[in-house]
Amino acid sequence: MRFNRKPSDAPVENFSRKSLIATAVSLAAVLILLVPVRLDAYPVVYDWNKDVPSRSNPPVKTIVKFDTDTRLDMVRVYHLAPQKPITITLKGKSGSYQIKNFARVGAFGPKKQLQVYRADKPGIVVKAGDYQVMSSDTSTWLYNAETGNRGFLAIDGTRQSKELGQLAVGQRLVLDNIQFAGGTATILPPSFPTLNTLYSSLARSKTLKVELRGHINKPGARLDMKADNDLGGRRAKAVYDYLVNKGIAKQRLSYKGYGNTQMLHPKPQTPEQEAANRRVEAVVVAK
Repeated sequence: MRFNRKPSDAPVENFSRKSLIATAVSLAAVLILLVPVRLDAYPVVYDWNKDVPSRSNPPVKTIVKFDTDTRLDMVRVYHLAPQKPITITLKGKSGSYQIKNFARVGAFGPKKQLQVYRADKPGIVVKAGDYQVMSSDTSTWLYNAETGNRGFLAIDGTRQSKELGQLAVGQRLVLDNIQFAGGTATILPPSFPTLNTLYSSLARSKTLKVELRGHINKPGARLDMKADNDLGGRRAKAVYDYLVNKGIAKQRLSYKGYGNTQMLHPKPQTPEQEAANRRVEAVVVAK
């Protein structure tokens, strides 16, 4: 199926590789103390080109590669008037991730059938690796020759550095893979690889000092740093105790609970966003 369009039919958004990189560079200096790790946007992967006719149902697998663990900040796809809400799945050896809650942000082409869908801040951290991108409605997913017959796709994300020594004072590392028993500060075994990586980073950077910050997911409640008997603080202390028991000097560590005052998603819509709110961060306070 082919579609030709007029310039006036352009989608609401038209990000290019250069514009994304330029935006990341211009914002980095301003936001360096406000974002986890560093602002580092991924450019467009496979995007729509107005000058090439489009078809639906891509015949070639759409593969994306993340060279480090990456938090997804925006995902955009183009579909031919799907009948059901779109779900995008990233499937690879490192795991499988589903992205939902896409909103239509533009329409163009004959009868406005070519539609742009975007998911903002999915709250998902994807592990490094290669992933096949799959749509819940492949038959309406659009592609053209310039994408190599792959589906139209744009991804904007923030690389998650695992080396504390690379961070500036004030920057924070989100410890996404630390898990606790529900409602407690008991660390679960799947957390140990992340904790050991954190320990190794501190052991290599012997002058580094960090504050461990605990956060909980409690939307709709009064903002309270002591929420749930300071569960966030107790979880931060559990990480502190683990590192001290491994040999990191107490003078290099501190901990604090922030309750529900700094939720990444004040109104979470998915389990992934709720999980992103429940977190422990390591913030560099001195080097």
